[in-house]
Amino acid sequence: MVETIDPNTQNNTNTINDPLYLASSDHPAMVLTNTPFNGGNFLGWSRNLWKEVAERYGQSNGPLIYQLERELSKITQGNLTIAAFFNKLKRCWDELQNLNGLPVCNCGKMAECTCV
Repeated sequence: MVETIDPNTQNNTNTINDPLYLASSDHPAMVLTNTPFNGGNFLGWSRNLWKEVAERYGQSNGPLIYQLERELSKITQGNLTIAAFFNKLKRCWDELQNLNGLPVCNCGKMAECTCV
């Protein structure tokens, strides 16, 4: 028995699985940033886009930061090995750093820093 494949069905499945496929609900004409991308301004455009997305969809991490700081203050070595204790501390420190981000210098003294 020869199985026949409906070309319309196969083409439709391939189209939907294509990473460049735009569904009608994707809003391809929606403006995300005021700076149009022209191919030569990628750095400025991407930074602008990132700021717009963060402003529009950004959320406060305050409760999560509070929870991590509280968890960090309650960590004790107990029966843990030094390595396991350090790993537990390091996990909290890394998460806090990711949430808090790097401090921003507004006074200009960072330009004079030589501790790289």
